[in-house]
Amino acid sequence: MFKVMIHPADYDNVRPAVDRAFELFPVQIAGKKVLIKPNVLRSSKAAEGIVTHPAVLRAVVEKVEQMSAASIVVGDNPGLFDYGANEKSFKETGLMDAAKGYYQNIGNESQTVAFNPAFMPTVSLSKAVFEADIIISLPKFKTHGLTVITGAIKNRLTPRQEAFFSGNSLFDKIARSVCRAGTLPRKELHEAWEMAKRVRRRYRGGRIVDLACRRSRALFGAAMAFWRISCSSLMTVPRQPLPWTKKSL
Repeated sequence: MFKVMIHPADYDNVRPAVDRAFELFPVQIAGKKVLIKPNVLRSSKAAEGIVTHPAVLRAVVEKVEQMSAASIVVGDNPGLFDYGANEKSFKETGLMDAAKGYYQNIGNESQTVAFNPAFMPTVSLSKAVFEADIIISLPKFKTHGLTVITGAIKNRLTPRQEAFFSGNSLFDKIARSVCRAGTLPRKELHEAWEMAKRVRRRYRGGRIVDLACRRSRALFGAAMAFWRISCSSLMTVPRQPLPWTKKSL
């Protein structure tokens, strides 16, 4: 059974909540190498609610210090408009100061590891991930334009999640196929489906070309294809084979 903690707190007094979390979810920190990963999507102000709040990061760093970690690294790889702008993003969000000198640009050194041959043979991950004994993730609970809240939408869909899509709708059938393939994160399913719905409403009966710049985006073309009355013709041009299409709907 999973355990969840809900604790009253605000950013002016976050340390008691952090202490309580470590009490309920004990981790042996002493003598371990610890990577603390805040969510640093892009440069922004703390009040915008886009990244992990500096007060939360500082409280966690101080707690880990108190627990006698062998080493501490604070880092993340920003996305969206600030790919590669790690220092800029940390400074402008206030997370650089909150890191208390433990910040490292974890994007500077990466390591290639095997992944899924049918989808992507290898992926590159930060060396800091492999060197850490313990990774503490500090996500930001926030809204999302297509799925309402972020939650766990970046987690990969696997056959375990098939039961969540037990209906007979076209969306459920496509979702079960994606789950069986085990190659796409949940967000790609919802984003492709939402895009297909919007295109269907706007361009019903027109000709559509899906260039599938990212392999998961071919899911958009597939959704349009299954809505046979939605377009007069459809062309999907993936750059590489699409493993999820090997699974029957």
